[in-house]
Amino acid sequence: MNPQPSSLGYPYPTYPTPGYTYPTPGYATPPPQPGRMTTTATTAPLTKSPTPTPTHAAKCRTEPTGPQILTLIKDDPGVPDTSLAVADGPFCSGTWTFTTVKIDGQDADEVEPLMVVSTGKGAKLTLVAAGTHVCNAKVQAEAPAGIRVLACGF
Repeated sequence: MNPQPSSLGYPYPTYPTPGYTYPTPGYATPPPQPGRMTTTATTAPLTKSPTPTPTHAAKCRTEPTGPQILTLIKDDPGVPDTSLAVADGPFCSGTWTFTTVKIDGQDADEVEPLMVVSTGKGAKLTLVAAGTHVCNAKVQAEAPAGIRVLACGF
């Protein structure tokens, strides 16, 4: 019978581990010049944004009203052909308006709301954008900050 090496106390054979080394990328910094001291300026982390986000527009006190916004968008091809209701708004800033619309009878949390951006009042009410994403180039460039915050988030 041939005894196993471990039963006789012989050590198991050891194998050398490969000694591969891979170069690591490094960045050389120039040596300091005699007579010049180099320092790095550090600043404390920001606790507030240097440019605060504006507050969103306030609810409209007069025109346009919710029913006027619904009348404005009812024939738009991107708006569902069903009974709609104002979920929130309209919010006004200058001549601009932002309104959130939902399908009548549905909870606002069930589906993504329809957003409406318009300008003007009364008979001169004009649709700028309607849909789930209304932050288009015109809104970004021309809308007052309070409307832009509601439509674009900034």
